[in-house]
Amino acid sequence: MSQPDHVSYQKAMRAALRLLRHRDRTATEIREKLAQKGFGEPETELALVTLQNSGYVDDSRVADRAAEIALTDRPSGRLRLEHELRARGTSEEEIERVIAEFDGPDEADRAETLLRGRMKPEDTPQKSASFLIRNGFDEDAVQTVIERVYDRFE
Repeated sequence: MSQPDHVSYQKAMRAALRLLRHRDRTATEIREKLAQKGFGEPETELALVTLQNSGYVDDSRVADRAAEIALTDRPSGRLRLEHELRARGTSEEEIERVIAEFDGPDEADRAETLLRGRMKPEDTPQKSASFLIRNGFDEDAVQTVIERVYDRFE
């Protein structure tokens, strides 16, 4: 990898900071966006190292925030969270860490809260199950919620 010139590096830094103005991004997302804008590997990598060292790019923070959103702001299941983190270029190690903290017996409770907040009287168990699966809840959580909500197995 060759050394970038100062001007190219400064342009890459400005472009990366503009990307970060709107939301946190993973290193992979920054790398891909800078490549799309025509920046080469040397200036991209130097800009990324600078941003990571200064705390502007932190994949752990991005993963933790995604989990927080999935738990509170927009309840969703473990499968959706895993998919989102992979799509954002989060490392498998980081995904495993977040999922270990995220996963638990309360997945069915989150699914039930989400479903009850969106249910209509005419919804069928099948429609409700499909909705929960689309929101990333696993089959066990979905089955538990459907049984609770529709009282089918009393």
